[in-house]
Amino acid sequence: MSVINTTLHGIHVAAINAGSLLVFETDVEFNEDKVSPGPEGFIATAVFALAVLVLGFLLVRRIRRSHFRAEARESIAAELAEGSAEGSAVDSAEGNAGTDPVDPTNPSGSADESGPSGPANS
Repeated sequence: MSVINTTLHGIHVAAINAGSLLVFETDVEFNEDKVSPGPEGFIATAVFALAVLVLGFLLVRRIRRSHFRAEARESIAAELAEGSAEGSAVDSAEGNAGTDPVDPTNPSGSADESGPSGPANS
């Protein structure tokens, strides 16, 4: 146990000495004109710029797709409304507005047990 304590104490003392060297080193003057992010900063900025461009293209593609789908839905709804308006005009002109859509010969609108081809053979 004492070996571990001695080792940890040695590491602690070395860290304190290294830290004090960094703090008390004032031989180097700081020049504000020579400060640059270096190649790491350039690479990080390029990655962020590339990510923004890719996200922009994806956003535009989704917006266009959504707009196209909305136009298609509006077109289909208009065609269905136009078709139902024409269909109701044809039904009222023929006088079949109250008939069953499955069996136009059945004016009550409900299917009977005999079916469309007559009584069932049991």
